[in-house]
Amino acid sequence: MKQYIKEILTELIDKYERSKVSDGKNQIHVSVSIATQKIFSKYLDNEAFELREKVNDAIEELLSKGRIEAKCSSNHTYPKITLVQDEKVLSEVYALLGREKKSDRRQKLTQILTTYVGKGNEAVAKYCQKQLENLEQSKTVEYFDGDYDELKAILECCIALKNLSQEMYYRNFSVKQFGDSKRFEQLQGKISSLLFKYGEFSEKESVFDELGLVKTPSYIHIKGNATIYWQDGKWLDVGGLDGGIGISTADVKKIASVKVQDEKIVTIENLTSYFSFSEPNVCAVYLGGFCNHLRREFLMKVYESESAKEYFHYGDIDAGGFYIFEHLRTTTGIPFAPLMMNVDTLRKYKPYWKELTKNDVLRLQKIKSPIFQEVIAFMIKENCKLEQEAETLDGE
Repeated sequence: MKQYIKEILTELIDKYERSKVSDGKNQIHVSVSIATQKIFSKYLDNEAFELREKVNDAIEELLSKGRIEAKCSSNHTYPKITLVQDEKVLSEVYALLGREKKSDRRQKLTQILTTYVGKGNEAVAKYCQKQLENLEQSKTVEYFDGDYDELKAILECCIALKNLSQEMYYRNFSVKQFGDSKRFEQLQGKISSLLFKYGEFSEKESVFDELGLVKTPSYIHIKGNATIYWQDGKWLDVGGLDGGIGISTADVKKIASVKVQDEKIVTIENLTSYFSFSEPNVCAVYLGGFCNHLRREFLMKVYESESAKEYFHYGDIDAGGFYIFEHLRTTTGIPFAPLMMNVDTLRKYKPYWKELTKNDVLRLQKIKSPIFQEVIAFMIKENCKLEQEAETLDGE
């Protein structure tokens, strides 16, 4: 019988919380009722005698406790059940279901969100303001599943990530925040979603990378006629290494300057393409997708010494590649131009085209940069995109 009692009360409380009555906004008393058959679809079936008896027992138990109102029909059924909206009764029902009153939940959430609006993080502030509006409109709070401590942990992580001054591994960050190396992994989906939606990030998948949170050691690869000078007076001639060199981002701050003898400098999105890339008088740099603050610092050290050089970025011909290009230009201030990210390249490698998804089209349409409008129009018309790695193949 307990099972049926809980099912009845759950349906009634769900309907109660969907109404304005639970918010105290409705000045006119409105009853909260539900048809018994809506809860138990076979309640009125002639063959469902056993079910009907059990449901009736549950209804009569709730009637005896004064928690519902219901009238018995001539065939001994209860067609409709109405919730008794007395404060004492409602408190008993919530306690029986192990649920929290909507008004109490709203009050607690308002307190948390109001506190974090003023914590000096733009993305968190935007999120909190939007959720406070949602509460006013009786809407749900995003990324909240009933655990207040989890919500506060998510917001604290967002703030801590924006304040990272150096690259940090996922598990080290988790230990620092929670004293638990695996806790962050449990929350990372909600954290990345929140930061992507309310922050200034071009790709949800790259949010942590842009902020300097990495799973494994991160390296900047450089090849070409370049010399790296360290703050301790030592130097490294990259031009003497045919395959170039990988520099840990942890060592970027030790670099005093970077001198490039080549005429052009090209940043490359994908590692395979970096290894395959070979052009005379060009210095190639692999940054690993989106450029976080340490990778930007490396580029700025190059630019400080070589501002007169030509700068290019070579990436995927898709929305992600265009976003990475724009992010690179915006965050570094370096006047990059796109390299082989055009209609001619698409045509050349037509056998390796991939079809656009609906999300691809939406993201392409959001790009307003005049640099890519011609290629974007072509991509949407031809329903195509191209991964950079395909260009290492023979597209003739």
